[in-house]
Amino acid sequence: MPAREEVAYFGAGPAPLPTSVLTKGAQAFVNYEDTGLSLAEISHRSAIANQILADTKAALTSLLSIPDNYETLFMHGGGTGEFSAVVFNMVACWAEKRRQAAVKEFGADEDKVLETVPGP
Repeated sequence: MPAREEVAYFGAGPAPLPTSVLTKGAQAFVNYEDTGLSLAEISHRSAIANQILADTKAALTSLLSIPDNYETLFMHGGGTGEFSAVVFNMVACWAEKRRQAAVKEFGADEDKVLETVPGP
C-alpha cells in the first residue's frame, strides 16, 4: 500500500486531510481530551459539547472574519437540508411581504389586521 503522502487524490468528494489532522481526530473519537469518552459519546447538552461549539464558532469567526452582527448557526442536514432551508426562507419572505401589505391596507394595528384578513 502506498504511503498517504504518495497518493494524489482528484475525487469529487471531500479533499484529503493531512495525516496529523486525521490522527488527532481519531484520538478524539476514542478519548476526547482525556475525558474517557469518545467525541461521539458526549451528550450534545453537556458543558463539553457547548465548549466545542463555542471554540468552533470563535475559530470560524476569526478565520472567516465574520462580523459581530452576524450569527453562526450549526445545523444538521448537509446539502439536502439546505434545499429545504431555501424554500422555507422564500416562503417566510413571501409571508412577511403579505403581512406588511395587509398592515398597510388595513392599518397599523396588527391585531385588527389579523381579525380583518380572512383565514385559509
